Amino acid sequence: MIRIIKAPFASLAFVALGVLLLNGGPVTVQTADDFFDGQVLQRIDLLINSDDWRTLQADTGTRAYHPATLKWGDIVARNIGVRSEGGGGRDERKPRLRVDASWYVSGGTFLGLPSLMLDNLSEDASGVRRTVTLRFYQWMDLPAPRAVHAALYVNNAFAGVYTVIEPVDHAVARYVRGNGQDRGRLYRYTSAVPYRLNYLGTDLSRYRDLFQVEPEQPLFASDDYAAIEEMIRTLNSNVGAPDERRLAKYVDLRQFMKIAAVQNFLGVSGGIAGRDGMSDFSLEVRRRTDAVQFLPNGELTGLVDPRYPIEQGLAGNVVARQARQIEALFQSYVDTLRASADIADKRDRNRPAGSGPALQAEVDREQRLINEAIRADSLKRWTDREFTDASAAVSGFARDRA
Repeated sequence: MIRIIKAPFASLAFVALGVLLLNGGPVTVQTADDFFDGQVLQRIDLLINSDDWRTLQADTGTRAYHPATLKWGDIVARNIGVRSEGGGGRDERKPRLRVDASWYVSGGTFLGLPSLMLDNLSEDASGVRRTVTLRFYQWMDLPAPRAVHAALYVNNAFAGVYTVIEPVDHAVARYVRGNGQDRGRLYRYTSAVPYRLNYLGTDLSRYRDLFQVEPEQPLFASDDYAAIEEMIRTLNSNVGAPDERRLAKYVDLRQFMKIAAVQNFLGVSGGIAGRDGMSDFSLEVRRRTDAVQFLPNGELTGLVDPRYPIEQGLAGNVVARQARQIEALFQSYVDTLRASADIADKRDRNRPAGSGPALQAEVDREQRLINEAIRADSLKRWTDREFTDASAAVSGFARDRA
């Protein structure tokens, strides 16, 4: 049974949508873990000056912040900053949004998070590809953001179904805490052009242009870019055959191959194993003596082609080419592919009979969760028929890939 968290201001609007809202007691769920649990269609409210909202919708590139209040149940964050995020998912009627709780209030947070991304689903007719992709990353123990579906209300008017995404920096901090590791500093690859990790020389400014510090992380170690330059230089050097022990001082190759295997299993055509190079990733740098780690940002999704090549992109960048030639690393890649298939195909006796293996069951569960609200979303880019067809395609991927 699908649960929908009751907020005091939610019931009439959800009834109008035809979405069941349980009339329970006071809201007691007030943590980020509960918000991102994914078992309910959340409701979040954005209260903003009407003129500011219209300006934000029409924003063609300035991406200026506007003051607003954000609510979830009993949680209220005032004086947050909100802006249009733009990019390929730009839509004036239903903009992609970035919420920054510390833009106007130093140190401000919402559920302990400095910021949130609200994806308008304009690039995914099924509405579930990103949430399922990121949940699968969690199943495979990868440091990746969490995401959850939510019905957004702007000034008490339904503004559509969104996917709310945790910031990468917070996701990595949560992951390293859980694994007893030291937290490093994140540098996001920001170019729109995929990168094959070719060596760019000793000028560190060239690496600063490509790898930019996360907004929630204003400080960085002065020698971090030197560590990045050294890693790339070493990977591109032609000093004998690839050797894991030598390269492991500069880059975590096993983490890289694990991410590549999971992304290829899910058919993520970009990512770190993209055919034309690497995209949608960050680098984590700790101490200068520690290996640099690759991390998925989780912006690109798969779940499209169940025949997607399982070795896609292993010649597309210098890291993959080096690791591919080391038997132990390639075996770890194969082992991760098998583990991905096992998890995708896992049967759970606690699920209803006929619900299928884990990946397909997760796709179907999320589709049921958002179905009525998506169809009531008159601001969505897609028609109901396109939503139905895309949902069937994603479910088919999950069935056939497992």
